[in-house]
Amino acid sequence: MRILFIHQVADRSESSLLEWMAREKGQVTALCDPRDKKREQYEIAGAHVVTQEISHRLDLRAVRHIRKLCANKAIDVIYSSFNAGISTALLATLGLRTAVIGYRGTLGNLSRWDPSSYLTHLSPFLDGVVCNCPPIKDFLVSLGQNPERIEVIFKGHHRDWYNATDDLPVQREEKLVVGMVANMRELKGVDILIEAMKPLFAERPVKLVLIGSDKDNIVQQLVQEQQLEQFVEVLGFREDAAQLSQSFDIACMPSTRREGVPRSIVEAMSHGKPCVVSNIGGLPHIVAHERNGLVVPPKDPLSLREAIRTLLASEEKRAAYGAESKKRFEELFELNHYCEEMFRFFSRISEMR
Repeated sequence: MRILFIHQVADRSESSLLEWMAREKGQVTALCDPRDKKREQYEIAGAHVVTQEISHRLDLRAVRHIRKLCANKAIDVIYSSFNAGISTALLATLGLRTAVIGYRGTLGNLSRWDPSSYLTHLSPFLDGVVCNCPPIKDFLVSLGQNPERIEVIFKGHHRDWYNATDDLPVQREEKLVVGMVANMRELKGVDILIEAMKPLFAERPVKLVLIGSDKDNIVQQLVQEQQLEQFVEVLGFREDAAQLSQSFDIACMPSTRREGVPRSIVEAMSHGKPCVVSNIGGLPHIVAHERNGLVVPPKDPLSLREAIRTLLASEEKRAAYGAESKKRFEELFELNHYCEEMFRFFSRISEMR
């Protein structure tokens, strides 16, 4: 099987998948953005690497380049994880026998009434979709996509990716640490988390650490308005966010909508952290209630507060849930299993074509 990966800037899971397929299966071509620093890695693994910037969903220069690659290399399957890559691949393969497979990692932002949705995941020419949790598959099926062509596969991870090698900058100050790593958008529920935590600061030594892009310093302003600077540490965007979560005693993700499988919770699980999450999207599929954490209703600060309070009060529960997090991380996100499952899906879709 001859596979073409179309990447913009691939995450570590997708990079590892491409390298694994190049080493183990051969016949892999990688079309990468010129900014992708992993091109040399792909070549070392045995992939043929070409560069092409894809600036938008109807980039005709990229369409011509992809179509030429498909014709010259007799490509069987194209896989892309970003919208412009999917749409240009679909246009490039019209009339060809090349199957196109896309990836979907978030709920929402697709509609039968939105013409742009038919350039990507609602296209009748899209041969397959990989989803990172069951609710996303259900969402696509509700929009009319064939369930036989949709596969739920959790992305693979390796615990060593997230281990810290240096001292961590989060200052514990003899306090338990509740942490959240996310792009601090409204739908992530950071305001709900702050509301839930506020009474807990008076109950016991605890601090809240927030890591992630804070556009226009909205979260920082919220902390200042509520005079919580001594209890809440806002670190902003950090390249080492995955390593910093090792400092947490409890990892939180109180999302309100459109959540898939947030990488930050996977990273926290790799460190053996108990998790408190909302019952949204893929979160309850990776955090099992009262096994490796607690699952609460979304937009419910009272339930969120009680869940955090329960774990703060019990070192035994935190240890037990943390041990189960490590176990579930290995079960759900084992890297070689992910690669094997992806190759099997590619093979099945190629045969259906």
